[in-house]
Amino acid sequence: MTSPTQAKHDDARQGKDISSRLLLTQETIGRSLRQIRLSRALTQDDVCELADLGRNTIWSIETRGAGSVDSLVRLTVVLGLDQELRDLFERRARDEAVVALDIDRREWPRRQVFRALD
Repeated sequence: MTSPTQAKHDDARQGKDISSRLLLTQETIGRSLRQIRLSRALTQDDVCELADLGRNTIWSIETRGAGSVDSLVRLTVVLGLDQELRDLFERRARDEAVVALDIDRREWPRRQVFRALD
């Protein structure tokens, strides 16, 4: 199993362009947030008032996916997506912890052998 750090380095070695993946992800999130806002019949001005954010911030998030984590969280709360956002990260953190625990268990006997040889 590859660790997240190893995967990151493997990506760099394989010539994958992290910045293009970042841009694609940001734009996808921004477009999705805009579509959700519109489906809820909210204007940018409505969201600005409810989230206590500036109109330029909302525009920047929706068009380029650019903004602070605080702004993104405020926007998700206003759109009613905050629970889904928390679930996404909690589920991922839990999954990563299980993988790390599994790796640790598999390496444990090897560590004991090396310590015994010291």
